[in-house]
Amino acid sequence: MSTRSNAILAVLAISLPVIALADVTGTPTLAANTALNLDTGATSASGGDILWSGSTLTAQGNAGTFNFAVGGAAGSTFYNTLTLTTLSALQASLYTKTPIASASLAVGAVLAVHTNGGNYAKVLVTANSNGSLGLQFTTFTSTSGGGGGGPTITAVENAATNIPPGLPNSAVAQGSLFVVKGTNLGPANIAIATTFPLTTSIGGTSVSVTVGGTTVDAIMYYSLAAQVAAILPSRTPTGTGTVKVTYNGQSVSAAVTVVQSNIGIFTVSTTGTGDAIAFLNSNSTLITPTNAANPGDVVVFWGTGLGPVSSDERQPANQSDMTNVPLQVFIGGQQAKILFRGRNACCSSVDTVYVIIPDNVSGCAVSVIMQIGNIISNATSIAVAANGRACTTITQNTVGGGTGTHTFGGITLERIVEVFNTGTTSVSTKTDSVSGIFEKVTYSSTPPLGSQLDIDSFGSCSISTQASGQTAPPVSRATVQYLDAGASLSLAAPFGNRSIPKSTAAGITYYQAALDQTATTLTAGTYTVTGPGGADVGPFTATYTMPPPLVWTNQSSITTVNRASGVTINWSGGDPSGYVTIAGASTAYGATAATTVTVAFTCTARVSDGSFTVPPVVLLALPPSSSIPGSNIVTPGTLVVSSYANPQTFGPPPGIEVAGIAAVFVYGGSVTYQ
Repeated sequence: MSTRSNAILAVLAISLPVIALADVTGTPTLAANTALNLDTGATSASGGDILWSGSTLTAQGNAGTFNFAVGGAAGSTFYNTLTLTTLSALQASLYTKTPIASASLAVGAVLAVHTNGGNYAKVLVTANSNGSLGLQFTTFTSTSGGGGGGPTITAVENAATNIPPGLPNSAVAQGSLFVVKGTNLGPANIAIATTFPLTTSIGGTSVSVTVGGTTVDAIMYYSLAAQVAAILPSRTPTGTGTVKVTYNGQSVSAAVTVVQSNIGIFTVSTTGTGDAIAFLNSNSTLITPTNAANPGDVVVFWGTGLGPVSSDERQPANQSDMTNVPLQVFIGGQQAKILFRGRNACCSSVDTVYVIIPDNVSGCAVSVIMQIGNIISNATSIAVAANGRACTTITQNTVGGGTGTHTFGGITLERIVEVFNTGTTSVSTKTDSVSGIFEKVTYSSTPPLGSQLDIDSFGSCSISTQASGQTAPPVSRATVQYLDAGASLSLAAPFGNRSIPKSTAAGITYYQAALDQTATTLTAGTYTVTGPGGADVGPFTATYTMPPPLVWTNQSSITTVNRASGVTINWSGGDPSGYVTIAGASTAYGATAATTVTVAFTCTARVSDGSFTVPPVVLLALPPSSSIPGSNIVTPGTLVVSSYANPQTFGPPPGIEVAGIAAVFVYGGSVTYQ
């Protein structure tokens, strides 16, 4: 099978949502002629699921293997994204007994194994030398959910975006892959389509959609108690309607909105946020921070929701450019040239979009957003390097490259001026303060994603969605130990001297002192912070020359934002070498807290730019400001402008590798999004 074919299947495998399951794990080293039972972790001279001869790895008994076309640092990242649902999504015929040569088992190679016990395992090669093969594996059980009672539905979503109902871009597109989440929607053991033609029932589950009096049967992809996935036939009418899931004779319905097009981009995390699943067209390799795209490269994105097709969707798609779809792709805030957009022949309902990376974009988290009409995709990112294949972070914070254990220290001079109006209530915060924190950070061995390394690239924006009561996905891949730098620090400033006492809260040790409650104390000039040294950090002196504070000059004139027109932010002052973030949020209030969703955006610009326009492609993802159920008072959203000076390094003191001091100015307020 070709590298590109493997890459295609890898995309499909890692693009399905994660389901929490029990598993068996291990890190064995196989000598020549050693077999490994992946269901138990036991090794033996024969039997098992895979046998390492010293030069080849071969499936045993009824087991089968599939070798993904990944390796190196990207392999570990890829391995961590694989789940039971994703491994079982591969067609049964792809799991073979064909011996895998040692040359195809370099460090970072990733395998899928269907075990003799009927389970699915993911395997990562960690070492291959002198006839021995080091592996890391996880074997998933094939159960999830089950339980008694009839089926329930909690959400109907695009399979790539996971954007919940009620938002402007939550509709399901004709011909797209969608998921229904809930309980008792299917069997405890996953049932998945493995051959074409696909059918309208699987594992005792069927799904139908009714719009405008017309009912169509969805084409089933897989069925599981907690979630089912299906293709919405292209002939489904557009408009509002209902989706009905039937499992073993019991049915449940939920509201659904069908539109012609609503593209979603598959992501490595499977959450719909963070790094996009994107490949360099030249060699079909996954884009990562160490395999970044360059301006001018052709990049392939994977998604679903471009729109309807006329072919039989039970069969693999006819690959053709859907030039009738008015798709726009924005990379790093710039419109990218599209070479192809359409179905991929690998499967049904999966789209690929080929674009050229625009000039003058770079960073480890360069934003990628697609737009069809006024409907916006989920916001994702990719790594782009101006030269070479390793991206450089916007903040230049590259100590340790996100690996190993490192120590950091930071002093921040901060102003916060925020006035938020909620109905008839006004909440005002005006403070100047100084703070310090010292940390020992231990990063996990997993290579970081670009979105974990960097802020949004200059000129671009990210978008996030948060349902009420929902826990935000973890963004940290490190553990932090807070360090002691003495009983207190001392500040000498243009306005006089202050003590900065040590505090501890929620396990965090920090230093902080309020300077005023009027936000008038911090001015341009020289600031010096000294530390006497403590149990973990030695004595230090940090000196900072503060430029004139940044001021949001047109804040008072922005009370209403037309999402379809964009909004321009102007500022003056600040550190010319620093950067500005513009952040906003708006909430769609449901009948209950569980159905209330907030969408937020963050854009990044250079302080020296003096202004930034948040474009419609970002704002249209936000819901318009609305009232809380039971109230006729519209609850506004928020708009916040923050400036971050380029840190001036000091020391570093004993016990610290890198230390810096800088100023942050934050201005925020309420706005109504229309």
